[in-house]
Amino acid sequence: IRFIDWKMVAKMGHPYIKVFEEERNVEIVVIIDAGPTMFSGYNQVSKLQASIEICCLLYLLSKQTNDQVHAVVVADEIINLPKKTGEAGIVNLIAVLENKEILTKSGKVNLTYAHDKKFTKEQKTKEIFKHLHKKRELVLLSDFSNFLDQTSFERIAYSRKTHCFRVV
Repeated sequence: IRFIDWKMVAKMGHPYIKVFEEERNVEIVVIIDAGPTMFSGYNQVSKLQASIEICCLLYLLSKQTNDQVHAVVVADEIINLPKKTGEAGIVNLIAVLENKEILTKSGKVNLTYAHDKKFTKEQKTKEIFKHLHKKRELVLLSDFSNFLDQTSFERIAYSRKTHCFRVV
């Protein structure tokens, strides 16, 4: 009853019901932890490889829903990828990770990647907080082993637009 447009009923003589569509064009920010512990895994699949595959799936799904995916890889530095959808986003993600030598030229995770310890937890937290906005969904893919401290993680996870997934 609340969706009936009573003015239209009076004009046309038959009921007119308003139909609402969900607001889309949401930016999805995927933060991938590429720390040293993410290079280990099970059954020849590393946690980092699983995280990259999840990000690629989000790229493909975003094309169907007209959303944009902004990938951020947290390794020895912050790697910000531009907003893209579909196959273009996947190609861009793979190309950038190959240039940074996180992936080999064959597309596999580089298990001999040399990690620098210059990037602190405070810098990671500050970078993640940059992406917490009203119209953004934040997807955090990590094993949370030495990624953030407890208080920072609680502050990030407090937002209802933040979705944290532990990759094991």
